[in-house]
Amino acid sequence: MKLKSTLLSLGLLLALSSSVFATQSIQAGTNCKQKHCNTKKIKPFLILSNKMPHFTKLIKQNWNNKELNLHGEQKKELLEVRKRTMTSIKDLSPRIKKLEEEIIIFTLKGESKNDIFQMLEELAKLKAEATRTHIMCIHDTKEILTKKQFNFLTQ
Repeated sequence: MKLKSTLLSLGLLLALSSSVFATQSIQAGTNCKQKHCNTKKIKPFLILSNKMPHFTKLIKQNWNNKELNLHGEQKKELLEVRKRTMTSIKDLSPRIKKLEEEIIIFTLKGESKNDIFQMLEELAKLKAEATRTHIMCIHDTKEILTKKQFNFLTQ
């Protein structure tokens, strides 16, 4: 009987220490043996497809490219799109990251699933907002560029 009690206590201690280790790893942003646990680089979008281009990055990389051939007024408008987009994403990303980490920690700690589900609803709203921003960026950029310029960036 004493052996059974000792084994049970050791099992509980191991489970608790694993939970604490996982929580500390998540809080530190380290990889907890599984790639999906790494929270260092959070993607704030709902649609995580490489088919949805990140135009602000592409345009920045090709700003003076002769093939893209951006003119002065386009550059001015594109800078405004970039400013709007980056301001929104920079505001949303840390909030999304923090909420994702909290959901993981609450889940591993065994907190109330109703509390976790409320947090999940908030996370979905934030990611939807980030995705709307991304779609608006694509839409606005497409309206500024000529068809030839747009095709150059989407090749």
